[in-house]
Amino acid sequence: KTLGKRASSAFGRSHGYNNSKEINWPTSSSSSSRQRTSSAQNSKRPSSRNSNTTEISQGILEREQELMYDYKLLHNIAALRLKYKQLAAEALQYLWSLSARQRNAELEQRAAVLEAEAAEILNRQDEILLDENRDIEFEDEDTNFEEFIEAAFEKNKKVPQKSKKKSSIPKSNNRKLTPTNNSSRSLPAKKNKLPPKEKEALEIDNLDSDADEITLAQRILELEEEIDKGKKKIDYKQDDILPAEASEMGTEATIRFLKAKIRVMQEELERLMMDCNLKDEKVTRAESKAKTATEEQTKLQRLNQNLQSQLDKYKKVVDENKKKGETLEAQLTTLRKELDSSQRSQKQTAVNHNAVEVRLNRALEENEKLKLSMQKAKVESKDSKVHERKRIEQLHADNKRLEKQKNELMNGFKKQLKLIDILKKQKMHIEAAKLLSFTEEEFVRALDWGS
Repeated sequence: KTLGKRASSAFGRSHGYNNSKEINWPTSSSSSSRQRTSSAQNSKRPSSRNSNTTEISQGILEREQELMYDYKLLHNIAALRLKYKQLAAEALQYLWSLSARQRNAELEQRAAVLEAEAAEILNRQDEILLDENRDIEFEDEDTNFEEFIEAAFEKNKKVPQKSKKKSSIPKSNNRKLTPTNNSSRSLPAKKNKLPPKEKEALEIDNLDSDADEITLAQRILELEEEIDKGKKKIDYKQDDILPAEASEMGTEATIRFLKAKIRVMQEELERLMMDCNLKDEKVTRAESKAKTATEEQTKLQRLNQNLQSQLDKYKKVVDENKKKGETLEAQLTTLRKELDSSQRSQKQTAVNHNAVEVRLNRALEENEKLKLSMQKAKVESKDSKVHERKRIEQLHADNKRLEKQKNELMNGFKKQLKLIDILKKQKMHIEAAKLLSFTEEEFVRALDWGS
């Protein structure tokens, strides 16, 4: 609005002088009466013209200043737009770099925590295996396996009745897994300060491991009873549990071999469970990361939409300013052309005025010269009249004399014409005589030829 007001005010000043006056430019085709006015009026006209030209030049200068101010505003707007784009790009890059750095840091921290937990679990497993080996080592080969089974039953009797209900919980939901009951004893002092959720998970895992031990012990007892009764015979060829050499071994040796193999299988099973739990944790973390990434993506999309809307607004403002600048440039060019034309017309009028003044001065000088010449001519005309009368009289006399001479010459000319006619007639007679003589001679010759 301010730009429009300034443009209208400057245009009005430059063209209409506040819409109250109109410029009446002097023309070169002015009448002779206006050119022959007094010197006082001629001295007043240049002052009024100079005042008009000064007002026009002042209006044009103000207009140029306003246009320069508008151009500076447009330049500043363009610079701010570029800075805004750069800042937006830097902000987006910074956000992406921050998110990537935070993710990398979180992943490194989680990897370090997982490595520490895995190392602790392996240490615990080694300690548990050592404790179990110490408990299970038999001094003699003749020791009964029933003592080991009774010890396992005694351990399992200490488990409360709620274990059956809690053991039905799937192991995939348990984030933290402990291999056996003895692992809870070998935990360090730092792990005792766990949150309630992790403690519950540890208790559930311990109960599950105890239930597995009960089922294994029961299965081993059933196998021993069947072997003792002779109901079931083990086919070593069909099963891959024992090698071919185990057929020569005794029952106690095979039992010990199977116990060792069961321990190895338990360790492998525990490791597989640990790997499954770790993979579950990784999956949950990946899902959480995906959720955070989608949230960040939505936020960035909103930011991008807002930025694009702002950019569109700025583009519209810049386009409007460009259009205004173009209109102002067109007005400025028209004003400059008008100023140039007015200056040229002023120069032409000044040149014409000077030329007219020079012509007037020359005409006045010539008029004075003609007046003097007229006076001289009047005096000379009086003298010439006398001389002319005398000349006329002389001319009349000469005319009479010449007429007489003319008459005399005409008479002589007539006489000469008569003589010429006579001579022509004589010449004709002579030529006719010659022709007649020639014809006579030819006639005679013809007669002579005929004879």
